[in-house]
Amino acid sequence: MLSRVFIASGLLLLSAIMPARADDPIPDSATIYAKVDAARGALPHAYKEVLAISQSNGAAWTETHYVNGDDYRTDYRGSDVELQSGKYKGDAWHQNANGQTVIHEPEPGLATKEAYTTTVTRIETPVTGYRIAELNVRGWGDIDYVDSTTWQIVRTDTIDGNGTSVETFGPRVKFGDIALAKIRHLHDADTGLDTTTEIVSYETDGIGDADVAIPPNRRQLVEFPPGNGAVNLPVTFQDDRIYVMVTINGKGYDFLLDSGAAGISVDPGAAANIGLQVFGTEKNAMNAGSFDTARGKIATMSIGPLTMHDVYVDTAPVVEYADGVKCLGLLGFDFLAELGVRIDYVNHAVTVHRWGTYTAPSGPAFNAIPVRLDDETPLVSATINGATAERITVDTGAQASFMLFNYFARRHPEALTGKHAHPWFRDVEFEGVGGIVETKPYQLSEIDFATMRFVDFIGYVVTSNAYGSDQDGLFGSDFLHFYDVFLDYPNGQIVLGLNETGRKAAKTR
Repeated sequence: MLSRVFIASGLLLLSAIMPARADDPIPDSATIYAKVDAARGALPHAYKEVLAISQSNGAAWTETHYVNGDDYRTDYRGSDVELQSGKYKGDAWHQNANGQTVIHEPEPGLATKEAYTTTVTRIETPVTGYRIAELNVRGWGDIDYVDSTTWQIVRTDTIDGNGTSVETFGPRVKFGDIALAKIRHLHDADTGLDTTTEIVSYETDGIGDADVAIPPNRRQLVEFPPGNGAVNLPVTFQDDRIYVMVTINGKGYDFLLDSGAAGISVDPGAAANIGLQVFGTEKNAMNAGSFDTARGKIATMSIGPLTMHDVYVDTAPVVEYADGVKCLGLLGFDFLAELGVRIDYVNHAVTVHRWGTYTAPSGPAFNAIPVRLDDETPLVSATINGATAERITVDTGAQASFMLFNYFARRHPEALTGKHAHPWFRDVEFEGVGGIVETKPYQLSEIDFATMRFVDFIGYVVTSNAYGSDQDGLFGSDFLHFYDVFLDYPNGQIVLGLNETGRKAAKTR
């Protein structure tokens, strides 16, 4: 009896690693991936994996993966920066370069998911085996190439609006009971970089709950003067956009207060003027256009009586001229993350409150709107002509009232049928970070946002190759200026209260 069990087990293992024959029927993707997993071996319940990573821009760092059952954490440590991310007891999270921990709030899950079609074909190159493609209607998605002799994925292509990224995997090497590709190479179409990753070590002992727990903030970035819990920022309002005077090395610079920016950015020209040493140059193709970006650290930044030390910033082409203003940077998530913020568009004032001392207003006159900060921009849900969108950014830095991106348009063409195209307006161009955004105006029959309903609202649908990520759109400053806006990121909400401008506009409708 024992010998029969042994023989049966041996046949199962043999079938998992036997190469496919040309006349065999083509298996489905689930069968192929099951063979890939069997050839690799079962992953242990808990393990620690250390990777050495180098990039073609000269950047290098160590990545350490801790896994304990369903919980995991990854530490990224380079000579210039430290990052972390993971999932713990069902909560995904990350910690950015400035040490701020962000818990990822789940989406409501009511929006239509993007449809992907999976196809399996037999191939002879780059290996004999199978090509598994999972692509959307635009041909974007992932393609795996599987060697049917070793049952290893040897290459993965990822296709998006910026081109095709190609990751190749070297031969598997045994690490304990499993076999993994020791070295892999990635050419990233989004960043323009080539990355080499090598497994340095793989351990299965001593990994516990503490290794995967969510870390607290490493520090408080924005420092208030002693005894002062609220500060009015030095601001200039131009066309409903807000410019804040930031002092660096004794010189003042205008920065756009931009809730749509995932961090703090400095124009490369300004970076050179302040002597900012940058590292890790790569391409950013997720905004209005593609541009080179790098990371640096500013010793001290002051905004009125507020101070920030050792501030990690990115570079981005943000030079912008308004009446009496030359904008050279963006004040985004890292500045706003710890504060309570009131934006008063009527009186042209911005007040920020110290962490833990702020309570946003409530009551019938205010709309408290939950926001998700996973991408370090405030994402909200809305319904546009009956179609649900759960990834709309509240963007104080954007010029438009309401804008829809391709991610929404390709999933919901029924919400943007020809009868909604507005006949009175020509196509409109907006200026964004990295280039010009081309749009077509639409008279949207109905937008439902929080408890508010907007009828025959003029919005703009992006027609150029801009904002190619998975965001639905944005509410910009031309919409927000009708409200007193309260940003309350620590409590995961934005509060809107109709202001004098909004009340006058409501009466005239």
